[in-house]
Amino acid sequence: MRLFPPIIDNEKCPLTINNTLLQSCYLRYTEWACGVAIYTGNETKSGMSRGTAEPKLTAADSMIDKLTVAIFIFQIAVVLLLGLAGNIWMDSHGRKLWYLMYPAERPWYDFLVIPLRFELLCSIMIPISIKVWL
Repeated sequence: MRLFPPIIDNEKCPLTINNTLLQSCYLRYTEWACGVAIYTGNETKSGMSRGTAEPKLTAADSMIDKLTVAIFIFQIAVVLLLGLAGNIWMDSHGRKLWYLMYPAERPWYDFLVIPLRFELLCSIMIPISIKVWL
């Protein structure tokens, strides 16, 4: 890197607090200015003191997020309702049907099977590529 001697018009002019313009400051009432940019970017004091930028969401992103939450809550309600109805039907009618071949004794996890089936069936309500659509 080339060194720049601090001499202007045969006069020494080092950088001092009187002739330094810090980042995010304004220069007013001056027609022109000559300067050197040093220590710029996020590594400076004012750059380090800034907080992280908040994520920017478009109106479509916000709407998609709200719709996704609403559809997910609806999906959970459907799974719980139909899972309960399916378990009640299996206990009252399904075990009597010989061609379904349900065992006489139910395993401990048997009450989870029908709701999980409905969860798999309802999982297409929220597609993975929902944000790509719009």
